[in-house]
Amino acid sequence: MSNPPGISCPPECSASFAQDTQVKLTASPHKKYFFGGWRGSCSGTSTCSVTMVSAQNVTPIFAPASAGTNVLAYVFTPDALVLTSEFALLADGQVVSVAQNIQPAVMTGTAHGLVAELPQRNSESTATLQSYFVEANGSLRSQGSPTTVAMDQSLNLASDETYVYATTDEGAFGFTNGSGGLNLLPLIDETVHSPASCSPAQENAGQCRNSGVLMLSNANAFLLQTSVAQSGPPLNELSSFVRSQGQLSAEQHFAGDSISTGIFAPTPDGNFVYALDLASNRIFRYAMGGNGAYETNILSNGRQLSDGFVQLLISANGSFLFAPVADAGKSPRIRVFRIDTSSGDLTEIQGSPFLTGEDYLVGATLDPTGQFLLAIHAYCNGSPPCLSPGKLVAMSIDPPTGTLSVTSDIEDGEYPFAITAVLISH
Repeated sequence: MSNPPGISCPPECSASFAQDTQVKLTASPHKKYFFGGWRGSCSGTSTCSVTMVSAQNVTPIFAPASAGTNVLAYVFTPDALVLTSEFALLADGQVVSVAQNIQPAVMTGTAHGLVAELPQRNSESTATLQSYFVEANGSLRSQGSPTTVAMDQSLNLASDETYVYATTDEGAFGFTNGSGGLNLLPLIDETVHSPASCSPAQENAGQCRNSGVLMLSNANAFLLQTSVAQSGPPLNELSSFVRSQGQLSAEQHFAGDSISTGIFAPTPDGNFVYALDLASNRIFRYAMGGNGAYETNILSNGRQLSDGFVQLLISANGSFLFAPVADAGKSPRIRVFRIDTSSGDLTEIQGSPFLTGEDYLVGATLDPTGQFLLAIHAYCNGSPPCLSPGKLVAMSIDPPTGTLSVTSDIEDGEYPFAITAVLISH
């Protein structure tokens, strides 16, 4: 419900307000549900207040109280061998194990559940995607039939609440995900070229490897492609696309030799992209120019900000950049930077870096409500290879300051290599 009046959802879930009007939104769950927080232009669980300087998108998150533990989301952490770990993230930041066994290689989440790549049973040049409904007790129920996309080597998935995007070395594909599962949209008229050619036969022989990372902002998609040969440094190419209703268009290549890792993150508005550069130990900032093209800027006048980053994450409101750090000589930690929304400059917040405990950080994600950062650890005794058991750590995020505090730390079976958090399906 909104103040001034206009939104009372359902049925009135959108409204128009005068420019600069301050609109306050209050969430009132039904008796069998609890309110888990805001998503979009607001976060946390208090009243949402937005000023209408532009269109705002705010979603309240509700979860069934019948779950008995105030579950916000379910967390999937594929292990080195099979996925035997699944966790429920509770409203107070605690993480508890639940029983589940699936065996995906790549996963992403939407408002309707989990989308995962099924294990390949033969050498066919396809990837098979399956949509799952996430029940209130954490169990998974298949939605619709499996869907295949053409693939020789690499598959990348990214999603928002409704749309799922898959990019492979054979092209780009868009889907809607709903109660009937995945529905393929009209084919995307964009090619996906790797920086260097590498045939499946060459990859099988260990002569080269192509991979990619796909990320979304509110109106753009960003694809970082990497080619690795037996000799010479990896080749990287970062491209942007305009996305609308599941389609991708207006591809731009805006970073090649200036980026040396697959670690990057865009802001939600797409105005800035941050990427780690190993050669110079700096975070590069790519800024959207007035003509719609990205221009390279080296952040903070050449200051060295890199010290073992394994990932970059940006909050849903674009205020903070979270940088998990795994350095053999120091304790695993998260560095937090405030983002200047006008210039894109980063300023490290007071108290950063925040210690996570345990051993070696492998990866991290933000929970769908934006209240917690979830990180996976593995025991490495100073350096990889990592051994079992792993750990899953939850850290609460203070919305005004970006400050992190550990709320839960739980054992995670085999060596975890990725992490995905999804809402309970409705």
